[in-house]
Amino acid sequence: MDLFPRFVGILMLFVLYIAVGVKGVTFDAACNGTGVGNCSDSNTICDAKSHKCACSTTSYKTNATTCVKKIALNGSCSNTPTDQCADSNAVCDATKHTCGCKSTHFVNTTGACQLQIALAGACTASPAGQCADPQAECNATKHTCGCKSTHFVNKTGACHQKVAFNATCVVAEPAKDQCVANTECKNAGVTGTYQCLCKATHYESAGSCEPRKSPKVNCASGECVSHASCDSGTNKCVCDAGYDPSPTISPTMCNGVVKVFTLSYMYVVPILVSLNFLLR
Repeated sequence: MDLFPRFVGILMLFVLYIAVGVKGVTFDAACNGTGVGNCSDSNTICDAKSHKCACSTTSYKTNATTCVKKIALNGSCSNTPTDQCADSNAVCDATKHTCGCKSTHFVNTTGACQLQIALAGACTASPAGQCADPQAECNATKHTCGCKSTHFVNKTGACHQKVAFNATCVVAEPAKDQCVANTECKNAGVTGTYQCLCKATHYESAGSCEPRKSPKVNCASGECVSHASCDSGTNKCVCDAGYDPSPTISPTMCNGVVKVFTLSYMYVVPILVSLNFLLR
């Protein structure tokens, strides 16, 4: 009968051994095996180098002994630690307290943080915010990142606000579109001073540039196309002497008339040549 108590004791030790084995090794304690190995927490792995239980790549350390799953984009987070967001290019927004892409990245169609695209780089219609320059957007036709219509690419390769009408412009700026629509960088008449003034095809009206008026259109002084003037009697644009309207151009312009010798004058040339020959 004394064997029975021994058997029970051995059985209890065996159960206790199994229980300890099931519990496994705690964080930062020596372990063995691959992956989780014999670590007790499913969010830990048995590190192959240190041979100690450590947080897995998909987890982060919340305190000295606990690892939890990293947080997905838009998930609630705290200011620390810095590696709590699951996407390696995401951080915890200090204001929203949610995981979001870094300022240099955007959320792509797969839901991951992708590096923003430089000017002239290929892009798609959506999502918004994929272009690196904050004043750029994806051109719907070219499908490349380009400056917004209110901006131009300056000599440093960045999107810069277009220069307003009558404002000072930079003559050394290679961009032809630095001025707002219908204007161009011109010499303002003062030495070294350049301003965004109306193009030759436009005239100034109430602080903006309007297209010049074609022949036969109602006008005021200075509003007509080149080589035309506003007739004071009819108040319509009339081509200057020696110029005719050209309806093939839009807007209709006044083109110079090509003058040719009449037929009677053309006979003079061969007669003069013949007389010169006979007098030799």
